[in-house]
Amino acid sequence: MNQPHLSRIVTVYDQWGFLDWLDDDALFTPETEFILVDDCSKQAAPPDLLSRMKARGVRLHRLLRNSGRCVARNTGAQLAGGEFLDFIDGDDRPLPLAADPAWASADVVFFHFDVHGMATDMRRSWVRHPLLAAADSPEGYLDPRPAAVLWRKTAFASLGGFDARFETGEDLELVLRALDRPRAFSTKPKQSYNEQPRPDYTEMLHVVIRLALNRRLPADQPLRQGLLDEEVRRLSLLATWNLLRRGHHGFLFRSCLALLWNLAKTKMGLLKSPD
Repeated sequence: MNQPHLSRIVTVYDQWGFLDWLDDDALFTPETEFILVDDCSKQAAPPDLLSRMKARGVRLHRLLRNSGRCVARNTGAQLAGGEFLDFIDGDDRPLPLAADPAWASADVVFFHFDVHGMATDMRRSWVRHPLLAAADSPEGYLDPRPAAVLWRKTAFASLGGFDARFETGEDLELVLRALDRPRAFSTKPKQSYNEQPRPDYTEMLHVVIRLALNRRLPADQPLRQGLLDEEVRRLSLLATWNLLRRGHHGFLFRSCLALLWNLAKTKMGLLKSPD
């Protein structure tokens, strides 16, 4: 068997119903391999689905325990034999993809972003991160989401892959580490992303991840303090909004009383700083 040029890594956790793309003949070419990494799903893959994957030559690797998408993606990368790596979430839809001579000197290729499913209001604060502004990009910025990024395997390995400490924001973190790497652009999408509303806790986690990333910036980075201040404001607004909307009025009321009491004691001189 000839070595593939493209390795398309699909990470799945109980998302077997989204794999209808197995019926698309255009996806399966001699230069492409598909690797499916099952992150220890609660439900086993249906037998008919397993037979379809086998018929298509899709390699299936099951993790022994649920380890998160960073580990699942990195595992797929280790198993891959292709020169370039495409990471596909279990509910996303791969589109036909062929090697392009324009990628010859690129470590990372950015693609047009395509969406299917339940589109949200497309809040893209983490995507439009100021550090991802790029004059050479057709859209004026670099989109870090795996649905819009193709990695050269050697470059991905040299960067250490996805960092599980930043899970939910690991895509942004990895692209930020690769800003000085050679890149290329494609105006066509390579997959279609299933856009879904994010839970409240995920929104807050994204902010915390961005705070951690921005704190890693050099102290003399002109944008550093502004980025930190913006995320702190965003986190405060999200926390207040979730407290009010979820009906945690008692907790909010007690917190306000405690704050007012401490302010009053400070004004009256009852709280003194230690000598």
